[in-house]
Amino acid sequence: MYKNMFLLERIVLITAMIMVNILIQTMFKKYKKEKIERKFTNLKELHGLRYCRLRGMMNANEQVLLTVASQKIKKFATSKV
Repeated sequence: MYKNMFLLERIVLITAMIMVNILIQTMFKKYKKEKIERKFTNLKELHGLRYCRLRGMMNANEQVLLTVASQKIKKFATSKV
């Protein structure tokens, strides 16, 4: 009888841990999605990535990399370290 109770307690505990883990993952995904969407919005509106200035894949890639680098420098300069 005690073995069955111990097994039942373990099952309940494992189920609760799984449910908490799923809840944390969904909350983290939502936060991460909002954070990423905010970065793309800033790139589009504040840093001019709505349209590419140059033609070609390499030139567009270069524009994106320079824009992201400038955004990182701006973030680093305004951080409270």
